[in-house]
Amino acid sequence: MKINSKKLSFRSAQLVDNDFIFNLRSSKGRFINNIGFTREVNKNWMKGCISRQLKNQEYYFIIHDKKEDAGVVRVYKINNEEKTFTWGSWILKDECSPLYAITSSVMVYSFAFDFLGMKKSYFDVRNDNIKVKSFHEKTGAIFLRKDNVDTFYSFEKVDYEKLFKKYEKYIGKINFLS
Repeated sequence: MKINSKKLSFRSAQLVDNDFIFNLRSSKGRFINNIGFTREVNKNWMKGCISRQLKNQEYYFIIHDKKEDAGVVRVYKINNEEKTFTWGSWILKDECSPLYAITSSVMVYSFAFDFLGMKKSYFDVRNDNIKVKSFHEKTGAIFLRKDNVDTFYSFEKVDYEKLFKKYEKYIGKINFLS
């Protein structure tokens, strides 16, 4: 699967991406579950992601700009009956443009809402991840609840449509290639 916008593209993660993903998660993944995380664990986890993608249950993407791989993001817990999904495992390299966060999040929503036909997203952010919680709240995510570890949000298709309209000149048209 490949998704293109004006500045970024997503491509399905493959086993050859294991080192990139491992290094990114090791250096920047402090808000992602990394307990017992090793290269081999990551490789086995990647095999599972690839298998689930073949069944259209989950998608794990490498975020790429015009020059290099810039990050990762995952769409999972896809519920075709209720038309809901979760997204996360979202990490961008430090040197990325500030627009990469908004662009990649809109691309995730476009993929799930426009391509997969979903209606609502549910996701969680670690309580200590203040920057990402603020980002989601500023982009229209609705606070649902909070526990000792995470803050839970929802985001609907209508919210995505408003967000896309606001940033469309930066993002451009989003295309999907199977």
